[in-house]
Amino acid sequence: MSRSPIHRRALIVAVLAFSVFLPLSSSALDAEDFGGLVGFTIIAYTSVKGEYTGVAPRTSIALDNGMVFEFSTGFSTYTYRPKAILFAKTLSDKESGRSGDASGSPMVYKVLIEDKLYDGRRVR
Repeated sequence: MSRSPIHRRALIVAVLAFSVFLPLSSSALDAEDFGGLVGFTIIAYTSVKGEYTGVAPRTSIALDNGMVFEFSTGFSTYTYRPKAILFAKTLSDKESGRSGDASGSPMVYKVLIEDKLYDGRRVR
């Protein structure tokens, strides 16, 4: 069975994304941690720019791909240029509380950095 380039790319991204989980310590993510990702799609695999000391509420984190996120939760750690996986989900009009005639679709983001999954707001 021949796969299209889009299917191959999706497969490669999925393998890269889940290979991040293999070397994790005993605090590794388990199936329960992924329950909140139903309906989300992996949109990028990148790294945090420079030193990563964790996040604090309303602190911006810049990524190598140019995206910048702000998180509502906090966590302290230290790593240099950890890998990050970005997940996104387009909200339906019902989920976002909008009427069906509004233009544009609101996005919800989650960012996995090391073994922590954050709710993020894209700043740039």
